[in-house]
Amino acid sequence: MLGYEGMGVDYVHLSPEQPELHKRDSLKVYFNVLRRRKWYIIVPILLVVPLLIASAVLEEPSYRSSARVLIKPANLKVIDIETVFRNHLREEDLLTEYQLIRSEEHIAEVVDRLNLQDKLVEKKDLMSRLKLLKGEVMGVVKRLKSRAFALVGIQREPSASPSFADEVDLKRLAAIGELKQALSVQPQQGGQLVDIIVDGMLPRDVAAQANTVAEVYIDKNFEKRQAGTQAAIEMLVGQTAEWRQKMYEAEARLHQFRQDEGITSRASDDRGRAIAATLTRLEEEYREARRAREDVESRLRSLEALARSDIRALKTVPPYLDQHMIASIMRLRSQYLDLEAQIANNRRIYRPKHPVMVRLNSQLAQTRDVVNAEFQKGIAALRAEFNIRRTRESDVLELLTEQKGKTQGANAALSDFERKQAEAESYRNLYSRTSERLRDLQMDQATIINNVKLVKRAIAPLQPVPSNAFTNFFAGIALAGCLGVGFAFVREYLDNRFKEADEVEPFLQVPFLGLVPHYAQGKGRAYEPVSLREPGSVAAESYRILRTRLQSAAPRMKTLLVTSALPSEGKSTTTANMGIAFARLGLRVLLVDIDLRRPSLHRHFWISNSEGLATALLDGGDWQNFLQDTPVASLKVLPTGFNTHNPSDLLSLRSTQKLIDEFKQSFDFIIFDGPIVLSIPDVEIVAPWMDGVLMVHYPERCDKPSVLNAKMLLERVNSTILGVVFNNIRKQDQKYYHQQRTYYSQNLYAGAEQYDLDRNAVRELQVAETETAKHGAVFANEEPAPVGRYADGAEDNLDIHLHRVIVNHAIDGELADADQMFLILDLELRNTSPTHAAVTFDPQAAMIRLHQTDDREPEPIRCDAVTEQMQRGFRGKVKLTEQETKRGVMAFRIPARASACQFEYAGHRTEVALGI
Repeated sequence: MLGYEGMGVDYVHLSPEQPELHKRDSLKVYFNVLRRRKWYIIVPILLVVPLLIASAVLEEPSYRSSARVLIKPANLKVIDIETVFRNHLREEDLLTEYQLIRSEEHIAEVVDRLNLQDKLVEKKDLMSRLKLLKGEVMGVVKRLKSRAFALVGIQREPSASPSFADEVDLKRLAAIGELKQALSVQPQQGGQLVDIIVDGMLPRDVAAQANTVAEVYIDKNFEKRQAGTQAAIEMLVGQTAEWRQKMYEAEARLHQFRQDEGITSRASDDRGRAIAATLTRLEEEYREARRAREDVESRLRSLEALARSDIRALKTVPPYLDQHMIASIMRLRSQYLDLEAQIANNRRIYRPKHPVMVRLNSQLAQTRDVVNAEFQKGIAALRAEFNIRRTRESDVLELLTEQKGKTQGANAALSDFERKQAEAESYRNLYSRTSERLRDLQMDQATIINNVKLVKRAIAPLQPVPSNAFTNFFAGIALAGCLGVGFAFVREYLDNRFKEADEVEPFLQVPFLGLVPHYAQGKGRAYEPVSLREPGSVAAESYRILRTRLQSAAPRMKTLLVTSALPSEGKSTTTANMGIAFARLGLRVLLVDIDLRRPSLHRHFWISNSEGLATALLDGGDWQNFLQDTPVASLKVLPTGFNTHNPSDLLSLRSTQKLIDEFKQSFDFIIFDGPIVLSIPDVEIVAPWMDGVLMVHYPERCDKPSVLNAKMLLERVNSTILGVVFNNIRKQDQKYYHQQRTYYSQNLYAGAEQYDLDRNAVRELQVAETETAKHGAVFANEEPAPVGRYADGAEDNLDIHLHRVIVNHAIDGELADADQMFLILDLELRNTSPTHAAVTFDPQAAMIRLHQTDDREPEPIRCDAVTEQMQRGFRGKVKLTEQETKRGVMAFRIPARASACQFEYAGHRTEVALGI
């Protein structure tokens, strides 16, 4: 934020380099939606308020009376133990009782007891009157229909009139409905105490109805208990007979099975124990036989492995062999080892076939054979024992299998016996329990007690119930408002137009250059540009901001095409105001209307459209003859001229592009008011010839897909889209409107109408001394500070003195841009030529140099057009005769953050301390 001391103005500048300032807060987004769609909320509220007021006015006093009953747990001994001993009511049981109190059966009994069908009271509230009015209207409609049919000669069978019985039934149903609506049940703390509440218009009636409802509920509950007990008795009588019959049948089947199988209770037990003992003994014998066989088999396998091994490795012999065999094997092993030792010793002395060696080898072989023979004897003995053990195991297994078969048969018979015995016992128990419960219920039937008791009777109320009209009124408004908010957000979701400026760049991928607020049209001249009619307005400033942003986007641009996606979005209005904004920079600006189908630019300047661009293209006339003046001196307009039937062909001519080149040579800046982009090809023809294209968008008239299609068409023909501007934005439509309006409404136009630069409206700044100036500050009431002298030839002819330096936001209705200010120099020119010759002051030779500013800031701009429009502005070259003195002003545009500058003319300069 840049602050200007002493001006009373705060200026907030939102630039693309500060995205954090553009982040939308979610609450603000919702608030903006509600603000835009406020009528969706207001209309439902306005519709419901009269109904709420009428309902409150027509509401009659209501009385309330209540009776209190006590609901105890019901001890009904029928089925399970829980119902017998439970001493409290479950929540679901209580809810059931509450529903029974309000059941139609109970309410119908109350209506019959009190004869309420004959005591219906006519209600006078709003809904009742609306129903009555509906009935009367339907009656009138039926009579009119009957008369109409009679007039046209159509005979209709008369509808049967309702009978007396039907009318009675209708009244009874109406009474039941009213009482059910007026009846409510409210449990007290603990749940067993319940208040039966009745609302109505007559105090005595509501008390009687509440008491009768309680009495009917008590009576019905007692009848229900009696009926329940009787039903339980009847059910148990049937069950007792059924269990008795099944018990007899089960005992008969058990007796017959005993006779068939010869089983008694004791014999069955002894037989079962004997079978079990035999089976156990055989299983033990089988396990012993298998274990003995496995032991012998293991010894046999071990001895066979030992016999196959080397005698030298035989260190021990299994102990299960015969001791004589063990001693013989160990002795033969020793002989074998001795013979091997002798053979080893004699091998060094004798040859292998020597008789000694032959004898020793023969003895060694005999010893080995004897050892093997001993092992085979042991193996044969173990194999014989193994066969015996295996035979024994097979015999025992066969006996065991046979015994298991016998056991299974015996067990099946015993199982059948036990099952039949258990079945008979079960039926005997069921019969016993059912008979016992039946006797208890028969004894309790005569002494049954009602578990519901009336503890407080209802009395007639003395005062009516406080009215809820106030609460209902605001609740209705709140409900209508909530519905309106829902409708607003649904409408916002379905709306595919731009709602915020932040949506433009992400959606279109082009820069957003600003917005133009809605403004009232002038009286008598509806098309007059606001920049002419109200140069100090927010709308006029918006066009100047747009001008600055276009200059920043394309500094060397000379041709600009203004177009829009659809008609009536404000492109011609934008063209006219932009032309004025550029012209006030001192530029020579030309506005060309190339919308040959629907020209409208001429209306904004009240000029004729009889001749113009089409005339120059078709007739070959000089286009400069068709230029028309505007209230701004440096702004010219070239209208379309007469209508043509082939605008696309006309714009496609080579002469059109040649004509545009001639415009560039004669003017500093040309703005073309183009046709729409969609549905016609005219813009696609001329857009590539332009330095830039500006798209004007009116959100209320055009949606986002249309703008996107227009942008894609322009990109397809390689046109340079500089950005989009929103037009005719109302205050409630954009969240940035308030920021823009607030800034530009704070007395920034105080000096807009001052043609003589009133000192009270602007601020003078200090002028520092130079090599030719006196020391100290110089103001209007002091001696002027000499800037310097201009030497014409060998002598000094022109003295320039600086009287005042003034900064302001506005000059003669022209507003500076947001980041700039006007610098006005009050100069005095003196002809000091000693030869009495005339001298000339050329404003083109005057310039401003800035100091202590950012290097990125633009250089000062001399505003010749603004200077010429000022009352004492130097208009072109100023000629001074002998000893003549003239005083006037010059205007410059400087950056708002500049702190010092130098005014220079022909090499002579003076320092100006801005002090901002």
